[in-house]
Amino acid sequence: MLSRDCIDWVREHLHENPSELLLKYAGKELPFPLKEGVLQVECRRRCASKIPSFLRQDSFRFADLLCSEQASHEAVARYHAQLAAPGARLLDMTAGLGIDAMTQALAGAVVTAVELDPARAEALRENAAVTGAEMQVVCGDSVEYLKNCPENFDLIFIDPARRDSGGRRTYSLADCTPDVLTLMPLLLSKCKRLLIKASPLLDLKQVCRDVPQCTSLRVTSAGGECKELLIEAEAGGSLREIVAVDIDRHGTVHEFFSSPAEHTAPRYSSAPGRYLYEPSPSLMKTAPWGELCARFKGLTKLDVSSHLFVSEELLPGFPGRTLRIESIPDKAALKALKGKKINVVSRNHPLTPEQLRKKYGLLSSAQADLFLYATRIAGRPNLLIARMV
Repeated sequence: MLSRDCIDWVREHLHENPSELLLKYAGKELPFPLKEGVLQVECRRRCASKIPSFLRQDSFRFADLLCSEQASHEAVARYHAQLAAPGARLLDMTAGLGIDAMTQALAGAVVTAVELDPARAEALRENAAVTGAEMQVVCGDSVEYLKNCPENFDLIFIDPARRDSGGRRTYSLADCTPDVLTLMPLLLSKCKRLLIKASPLLDLKQVCRDVPQCTSLRVTSAGGECKELLIEAEAGGSLREIVAVDIDRHGTVHEFFSSPAEHTAPRYSSAPGRYLYEPSPSLMKTAPWGELCARFKGLTKLDVSSHLFVSEELLPGFPGRTLRIESIPDKAALKALKGKKINVVSRNHPLTPEQLRKKYGLLSSAQADLFLYATRIAGRPNLLIARMV
């Protein structure tokens, strides 16, 4: 548990560089270990935008740097909690920092969280107490715990470590620890539903081959970035739905459901319309282009590989970025853009955004609402200038 002196020191130095703090206080006598204080500063800085609600607790403690890096975004953890009914008996087999486990407990689930590392398990007990998350924390091997546990669970949640013994990143389910593919018979025999948090880089078709009991695939994004692939499975199950999940900066969840049984072909356009649409990161991964065109009447795709869409009339509720097309710039118009702040997006175009900025002398700005889109229309490279709606 963090001492009051350490908590006060961390608050005082929260905006300072951790490496400089180590040098600044080296050899000085402090009422707590210097490395402990610097660790808390570094972890809090890294997680400031990821788990702000938890960090409102001054005594929230990090056991190590890696658990802060691997922790779930709190908005994603809240989405996970929505997938479990209040009162559900839940086992988190890879608790780590415990953001998912604590969020589930705070939402009303009866949680047992298992963590192999003693220091992390102890930190989780402390953090659960200060956040008011009532849950059981078990320090030990979660696979052995599950084998010897007399009860079954409504839901098992597992986030296998995506690093090998040398600390290198891994992605395939078979290379993660624990190996959920080998453990699948045990896992499915001990729960009604299984949720596996996996890398968003995995191929969805390969996941279905690896986990034939998969019932749902959810690609989840927060803050415009793909965070995970959530695989739901149950004994005797088969794939029923693929869901693109986007969580906006307000924490609101937007879901686009598609059926693996549907094979609707998208409509294509030979010319740009008045409005341009760029699908969200999760939608880019799930790629339900035919269903997207079917649900948004008048929506057409610019090219087979561009994954950009247009319409003549504004289509509210599109899951992604919506822009009004201002022009197809000629050479004079492109020359006039030199020195202007403009976002550049390249989709299926010969030039990268960096090459386009250099070629036309453009300045980048994440705050600008003006965009230069480089893409293909009916197979031919084109540039579009568009502004956010």
